Amino acid sequence: MLDLLEDFPVDRVVDEAVAQVRAEVPAFRTLDSERMRADIAGAMSLAVASVRDGVDRDGLEGDALRAIGAVRAEEGVDVDAMLAGFRIVARVTIDTMLEIARQRGVDSMASLELTRAVWVHCDDAAAALAAGHRAWTESPDRRAVTSTQAALRRLVRGDLTDELTAEACAELGLDVAGSYCVVLAGSGDHPLNPALAGRLLASYDDTTVERVVGVATSLTGESWGCPVGYGDRVPVRDLRASFHGALLAWEMAEAFGLDEPQHADDVRLLRAVHLLPEIGDAFVEQCFGHLDEARQEALRATLHAWFAAQGSTDAAAEVLFVHRNTLRYRLRSFTESTGLSLDRPEDSFAVWWAMRRLDEQRRHPEV
Repeated sequence: MLDLLEDFPVDRVVDEAVAQVRAEVPAFRTLDSERMRADIAGAMSLAVASVRDGVDRDGLEGDALRAIGAVRAEEGVDVDAMLAGFRIVARVTIDTMLEIARQRGVDSMASLELTRAVWVHCDDAAAALAAGHRAWTESPDRRAVTSTQAALRRLVRGDLTDELTAEACAELGLDVAGSYCVVLAGSGDHPLNPALAGRLLASYDDTTVERVVGVATSLTGESWGCPVGYGDRVPVRDLRASFHGALLAWEMAEAFGLDEPQHADDVRLLRAVHLLPEIGDAFVEQCFGHLDEARQEALRATLHAWFAAQGSTDAAAEVLFVHRNTLRYRLRSFTESTGLSLDRPEDSFAVWWAMRRLDEQRRHPEV
């Protein structure tokens, strides 16, 4: 039995389960299939570990299932539909386990015992899902989701038919033949501001991460006072793709504390910094490791001004209120201490990378 659990094909089962749930339970057809896949895969991996160990040792699976139940409630999936989807996942899981058991010649009594263990576990899992759903729906602090907000959520996160797309546009007052971009604004560090919604044609509050999700026809480059990401301007039927671009841009704007709205194309290098922290840490050590905190801050201010001035010593000196010879001395001292010359493109890129890595670390010390 333990060998069967170790070899359980989570990815294959998740793909099959997602397809069946979306086909059999209409409430799931308007949800983001990738989010569904990630939720089911994560919960299933924890479930396999719990069944193998005989107990959810750290409470991780229960916490994850309650969180998923709350997300389904927040997405507008009622508890009956959610549990119907869960039963399908359980059915696909057990069918796969029995198939593997037959292929390996496991005797019927052992197969029966494994099936019983999985079903008992599924009962507990269903209770956790329902508890999370109930906690969200009964919370006195939750914000009611209006019909227009629900329509926009379906439009930007779902994979809708032409009929459902037309219905959502009618509810929102959008032109079904028009084109729009998805915008994500806000973060946990910036309380949701009603003024954000006023910049958008339609919006809803994504309270799981304290941000506004909306659509617009265009964006200006001015600061919104919080991280903002936006996707391509696309036809209504393709807003889901615009949402994913906006999400990528917002994640980088939030990670690095950027003030101006960001498009996915604007943050490609920042994404590299974010995904390759070990490289950034090496650059930080090379550029700033020889300095104490106070001198490090002074050097960062100097380098920031130099980069902002696009390498103009005179312009950077003016911003820093120092003589240009003073600035040249500081940059020469930096080169002597690190061996890095800002006149060499590869060296200046390494310095830029180190500064961005520090920006992210100071905003999110845990990364």
